[in-house]
Amino acid sequence: MPNTFDPKVFANMQDKKPYTTYEKTILGKVFVTVLDPFSGNPVGMLLHGRRGEPDTIINMWSEVEDLFFKRSNRRELERGTIVKVVLPEQVEEPHTIEQYSDDELKSVINQRYASFQKVLSSIENEAVVYRMLNLAEEMEKSDRIMQAIKSKLAELQMHPAKVAG
Repeated sequence: MPNTFDPKVFANMQDKKPYTTYEKTILGKVFVTVLDPFSGNPVGMLLHGRRGEPDTIINMWSEVEDLFFKRSNRRELERGTIVKVVLPEQVEEPHTIEQYSDDELKSVINQRYASFQKVLSSIENEAVVYRMLNLAEEMEKSDRIMQAIKSKLAELQMHPAKVAG
């Protein structure tokens, strides 16, 4: 097979976000054939250990690898010795306002005023409010919006968030 260099695959590997994940379900060892993401060649692997351990899990990093895995290991999948799983770390965490990009914050600022106020009132991080203030100034927003952001900033500065201890 030719070299299948795909930057998305390597980015997913770095972020630990596999395309799909499979796990062996039996106590014994299971031999599977996978497509090596680096060379594009088929490679044999032995899955062993008790269920839930790292050696029982195999990740596919692209649609091509997943399709190859399904075709090459059809018998194990049909028998149920290998099953597709979703690991807890693969479930995406909620995207908090502190993680918003500037574009996402701009869309919050551009919402209807009531929606904007609701989001603004839920913010408890001064840095986010400062970012919103700067973006609103760049966008030349109305005095009403600017005053709401400044009021929230003043509120946060007067009553800093309590540190859990």
